[in-house]
Order: sequence, then structure tokens, then C-alpha cells
Amino acid sequence: MKTMQKLLFLALIYQALPSLLVAQQVKPGKSVAPDKPLIFSRLPDKFEYSASLLRQLFNAEVNDNISIPLPGNNSFKGIVNAKIQRDANVLSVNVFSSNFPGTLLNISLITMADKTEKMIGSFINPRNGDVLMIEQEKDHYYIRKDLQKFVMTECPLPGMIENQPGQ
Repeated sequence: MKTMQKLLFLALIYQALPSLLVAQQVKPGKSVAPDKPLIFSRLPDKFEYSASLLRQLFNAEVNDNISIPLPGNNSFKGIVNAKIQRDANVLSVNVFSSNFPGTLLNISLITMADKTEKMIGSFINPRNGDVLMIEQEKDHYYIRKDLQKFVMTECPLPGMIENQPGQ
């Protein structure tokens, strides 16, 4: 009888062993994505930009060549790929770069209820780790460099912009 009990005990362990091994697997370590190369490294972290030069982008048509001067004898050259009226008050232009391969400039002109205008945009390349953001501070426009992993690109509708009447 003792031999039978030992055999039943061993059979029970044999049956339970796979589930015990699975339950004790070590959790994999946190995976960290490697840093992407920086494409805008030769540009300053932040620089003022002419509102009138930015505004000219909205006069371009699809397939037009554009060139945007940047600090240090640099420029952003490309072809207008799309011009979209996203909303009655939002006009967006997309430019694919010819000298920063794979980079897209998306800029939007937002007309507020009081007829003032605001421009926002970004230069972004999914294969690179940095982006340029077009931002307005008071009456001046700046292009600011940031890490892509900290940036979410979108174009808010006029009522979604902070510090606007009606919020």
C-alpha cells in the first residue's frame, strides 16, 4: 500500500509540475527603446521666427516648392503635399522635405472668433528623435526644438486653445 501511495504522490507532483513552473517565471525586464538619431542638432534649441514668413506658407498650392530659411545658413526645403481646410476656421498645410529626408512640416492657421489668427505646427520625422515645434508667445513666433518622445502632434480647433474666450 505504501508503494501505491508513493506512486500516486509522484503522479500528482508530475501533473502539478508544469503549472508550478509557469507560475514562477520571472517577469521580463522593462524594455527601453534605443534613442533615435537627432536630425535638427545643428539648429539652436529655440529661435524667433518671422510671422510673415510662416504666413506665406498658406499661399502655397499643392506641388509648390518652398524654402524656409533657418539659422546658421540652414533651410528647410520641400514640396507642398497637402493643403486642407480642416474646419471653417482651420487651414493646414503639409510639406514633405527634400533636404531633411522623411521629415514633414505640418502647419495650421487657426482663425479665432474675434478674427485674430494663430499659427501652430511641427517639423517631425518618425525615424528621428527630435522635432521642431512652431509656437506663439505673445506677439512673437518661435521655433523650439524638443525630443519627439515628449511631443504629441495635433491641431486643436479654435475653442480648444487655452486662454480663449468661452472656456
